[in-house]
Amino acid sequence: MPTRLPRISLQTLLLLVTITAMALVIWQLSSKLLPLRREVQALRDETGQLTVDDPTKIHAIAMATDYPLAWKWRVWVPAGKRVRLAHSTHQVSKEGLPQSNGGLDLAGPQEFVVTVKLDRQPDGKWRSGLSYDGVTTFLRVPDDADAWLSEGSSGSQSRHVSRRGVTVGKPGEPMVLLRKRVFYGRGSIPPPTEPPLTDGLLVWIAEEGPEADPSGPQGAGP
Repeated sequence: MPTRLPRISLQTLLLLVTITAMALVIWQLSSKLLPLRREVQALRDETGQLTVDDPTKIHAIAMATDYPLAWKWRVWVPAGKRVRLAHSTHQVSKEGLPQSNGGLDLAGPQEFVVTVKLDRQPDGKWRSGLSYDGVTTFLRVPDDADAWLSEGSSGSQSRHVSRRGVTVGKPGEPMVLLRKRVFYGRGSIPPPTEPPLTDGLLVWIAEEGPEADPSGPQGAGP
């Protein structure tokens, strides 16, 4: 007995053709949109726009500034988290962090624009101002640590969250926004050994546990 081939109705055939055509169109659109998405992401990074892929983690990206002694970042703090934004103006180590002696508390969920700026006061003293949303805390730069600001230096080493892409924090670990170490006498022969602690500037954020007080920032100084 001959085998009978399955019959396909005209309606079913048209449906299959339509589905195939739609799949091809979607594939073509996806292949065209992928490089556009990459370009948009690159433009967002260049302009300091923060893209948060995982809202449960801290995210940060640097922003452009018009002042050579100012640095700025966008920082995302997740819901239920509170972080300490801190800075140090001397004895900057190559690794590790000092005990915070000046800073601000940031509570999520929220995106913050964080700025640190070094400026000289009328009395000739230098200070670092750490701020967000109009709230600022200041630290004096010790007299024996401001030579690089007043007289210059022979070189520096900077590691920081940059504008080339978003930095995502690791749970429970602090994130260094800026670690600037300054050196003197590098032009001498032989060059001096790199000291363990240098003048410079250090800015970082560290988790402090669950949000305790949603009423506002803490720790602002005059």
